[in-house]
Amino acid sequence: MSPIISIGLFDDHPIVLEGLTNNIDANQFQIVFATSAKEVLYGQLQIQQPDVLIIDIVSDEVTGLEVFEQIMALYPAQKMIAFSSLDSVILVDNLLSIGVKGFASKKGPFSKLEQAILAVMDDKISLPDDYKHLTKGYIKQTAILTAREIEIINMIGKEFTSQQIADQINLSVHTIESHRKRIFQKLNVKNVAGMIMEAARLGYLKH
Repeated sequence: MSPIISIGLFDDHPIVLEGLTNNIDANQFQIVFATSAKEVLYGQLQIQQPDVLIIDIVSDEVTGLEVFEQIMALYPAQKMIAFSSLDSVILVDNLLSIGVKGFASKKGPFSKLEQAILAVMDDKISLPDDYKHLTKGYIKQTAILTAREIEIINMIGKEFTSQQIADQINLSVHTIESHRKRIFQKLNVKNVAGMIMEAARLGYLKH
C-alpha cells in the first residue's frame, strides 16, 4: 500500500477549503493544514512542509506569484500546485519558471486535482491539456531563473552584501541566502564566482 500523501491548502474561499477537505480521497491524501491566512501558511511551513502544497493564485492577501516565489526561496524542495480559476498561458509559463510543478483549474473535475497531486509527487510536471505544450521547455531547462533571482544575481555581481540586498528589496537576510542557494542549484555552481560566470554566459547579467 502506498504511503498517504500529506497536503497543505491555502485559499481565501472557505467553501473551497471545505470542499477539498471533505472530498479528497482519505485513502491517498491527508490534509495537514488548510488556511486562508498567509501568516498561518508560513507558520505551518515552519513546523512542517507537506508533501504537496496547493495554493490559490489570487486571494485577499496575495495577488500573483509572490507567495510561490517566497516559498520556493525558503523551501526549495517544496512541491507546489497552483489551483485557480484563471486561464492564462503566460501565467502558467511564469509558474513553471519559478519552479511550480503543477497547475489545476478550479473549473475542472476534482479528479484532475488528484491526478496533478500524484504526478507532482512523481516529480512530473502536471498541466491541463491546453497548457501541456509548455512542459517541453522546462523538462530540459534547469537554469530558468525568476525575475527576483536575476535581480539578486545582478546585485551580487555589483558586490552587494546579503544584508545590503535584503535592505534594498525589503526581504530578510535569510530569504536572500535561500535565494542564493537555489540559484546555485539551478546553475549547478558551487560559489559566487561560478554563479557570475554562468549567469553571464546565459545572458542574465545586465551591463
